Amino acid sequence: RYNKYCVSALAMKTVGYQLDSNFDIENPITREDSKEYIEGFLSSARADNEKLLVSGGNSYTLKYATDIIELPLDNSGYAISSYSVPFLGMVLHGYMNYAGRASNMEGDSKYAILKALENGAGLYYILSYQNTDLVKTSKISEYYSMTFNTLAEGVVNAYKTLSGAIGDLQDATITAHSFPTAYRLDGDVAAILFGLTSRFDSDRTETRLAYDKALEEVDTLIRNSRDATEAINVESAATEAYNAARTQKDLSDKFVKRYDTGDVASVTYTMPSGKTRTFYINYNTYDVVMEDGGKVFIVGAESFVSSDDIEYIGETVGDYSLAEAYKPRTSRDKATFDNYYKELRSAMESGNQTLVNSRINTLNISIGQMTKITSGVLISKTSSGKTILLNYTANNVIVKMSDVDYIEVPSQSYILAED
Repeated sequence: RYNKYCVSALAMKTVGYQLDSNFDIENPITREDSKEYIEGFLSSARADNEKLLVSGGNSYTLKYATDIIELPLDNSGYAISSYSVPFLGMVLHGYMNYAGRASNMEGDSKYAILKALENGAGLYYILSYQNTDLVKTSKISEYYSMTFNTLAEGVVNAYKTLSGAIGDLQDATITAHSFPTAYRLDGDVAAILFGLTSRFDSDRTETRLAYDKALEEVDTLIRNSRDATEAINVESAATEAYNAARTQKDLSDKFVKRYDTGDVASVTYTMPSGKTRTFYINYNTYDVVMEDGGKVFIVGAESFVSSDDIEYIGETVGDYSLAEAYKPRTSRDKATFDNYYKELRSAMESGNQTLVNSRINTLNISIGQMTKITSGVLISKTSSGKTILLNYTANNVIVKMSDVDYIEVPSQSYILAED
């Protein structure tokens, strides 16, 4: 009956998500029967219309629908859910139009826009131009925010934001998605953490390859009944290097996890030409620092940035040296050190060099009673020239900067040292 109006487009929302059964004894219908009936109906409707819109987008409708609204763009929100991955976007983008729930019915409109970007979805609104007050007393009272005059400007701005990002990517496909590391830290400090993490990844990979090569050499010599003494020594050194690199990488992973903010994502679109564009999305209510290709940049609170528009604030720094660090064995060791260090600082203020030397000797004796830490406490320089101490270990340590300067660094923490 609709065909006589030549509208060429139909919206049949409920067939996209609702399957009913009928338990009438004489004419029972299962949900599988309903699905077959609906598929036949959709096939006929699609044949008569250029466009067909459904809601929800159950899989049996995808063959016929050209547009979907209320497509799930997020996980259930249950505690058991760890992450939200745009699987449907990866499948559908570039092949049909879709949108999530009505954005003006979402609790957080900014979050809705970012989710649309992450999933490659369009924006969908339910608006009323007049008589909106009557909705309050009707059966559709759940539409609590739909006044056109109030929302029009926000709708236009949201459309401009999303269209400006992915408006030219409608025929592109989503080819990658990840949850990259992001820090709520000073850019210089973040650059150090990114750089060192990359360095430790590389060190572990290289030492593992060297270890495997050395092990293979030893096995070959032994199989051929040849002297493997020298090769065994090389293998031993390679094993030690690999174990050290692996330990540092494990410490680094725990350290980084402590400062990683979470709630960020990246999604990559690939155009038919093969060109890609990646978006870095920050769902947090504060700015974060992220990394791309060895450079760091800031993504604003509840915002995103395209790989085409990144403004880098610096490069990652992967250089470091081991710090001369000590761990007090007991609380008494720590109290003794604090007292002697206080006396040293007081002697320095007095200008009495003899007294200063005496206090240095006393302090060295105190330090000698502690356990020296031989790995996991590092010194590096930020791109602006500041010295940073990083303690990747689970111990509070005291770092010796000079004969008269010591800095306490808490476990799995960092300190920017004074010049």
